Amino acid sequence: MKSIDKIRCPACSHESYAPLSYGGYYYKNIEMPLVRCLGCKLMYVVHGLSKQEMDAFYNEHSYFEAEYGGGAAVNYLANKLEQDEKANLALSIIHRFEQKGRLLEIGCAGGYLLEVARDKFGYDVAGVELSEEMCAEGRARGLDIFCGSIEDAPVEWQKFDVIYLGDVLEHIATPKPFMDAINGRLNIGGQVAIELPLTYNLTLSGIVIGLVNLLKGNWGYQYFLPAQHRRNYANKPPYHVLMFNRASIRSFLKLYGFRVRYLKIYEGKPKEKFSGSWYGRFKALTHWLTFYFPQNFLGDRIFVVAEKI
Repeated sequence: MKSIDKIRCPACSHESYAPLSYGGYYYKNIEMPLVRCLGCKLMYVVHGLSKQEMDAFYNEHSYFEAEYGGGAAVNYLANKLEQDEKANLALSIIHRFEQKGRLLEIGCAGGYLLEVARDKFGYDVAGVELSEEMCAEGRARGLDIFCGSIEDAPVEWQKFDVIYLGDVLEHIATPKPFMDAINGRLNIGGQVAIELPLTYNLTLSGIVIGLVNLLKGNWGYQYFLPAQHRRNYANKPPYHVLMFNRASIRSFLKLYGFRVRYLKIYEGKPKEKFSGSWYGRFKALTHWLTFYFPQNFLGDRIFVVAEKI
């Protein structure tokens, strides 16, 4: 791992940071802390792994059996109904800003969103995916999918009108070459649509959790987070290495030449494992309240559309 005294923000290269008392990973007997950049306010994991090591995580079959499912009772391939529902919602937002043209999805997995974009919304589609297993699934359905990273994508693809990143950006350990590649593939005036988790953002359900913890004598921001996010060093591979909030995603996009046109913060739906519990029912209510009522501060999910300028 890099020395904690010699790190720079992976987005803005600022040298100053603040360690956090929650987050991070413990992987291969190494502590990988979560810190906050004092320049652009981005939170990031100090991990020291190479891009090749990070990319290898997503060629493991287990990732699409568990992590990608987002807590669903079934794996990615068996979860098509939910994936199609998410695709329709994402594409209905994108369609407001770019109604036709070429759409590229980075991290397309088996291509469920690409199918909806092609068959229902009329886009000319292509995808990029690291997992060879998922590339094969998508290609079997007639989709044009490049197996690898966007930095190495085919030159014959040329430019796109929309590039969609669904739960991708938080996995990118070296964002500058990644965003440079996106800029190189996107037409001037084209749209980048980004959907990702705000793992450590304050939520409506988190406020209730925090107040209960205050009554128990527990004080600190981490006690306003779900229990699984309060501790230091999750014992698994460092999948999420960039952590955003409202301010840092705006700064990030401005840094790379984008103008935000749409931003929506909301609480995600409860995961399958909480089905039937009081928390699951309450989480379903807070999802509905934060998604359908005008507010843009409380939530653990964000959807952003930004224009290349």
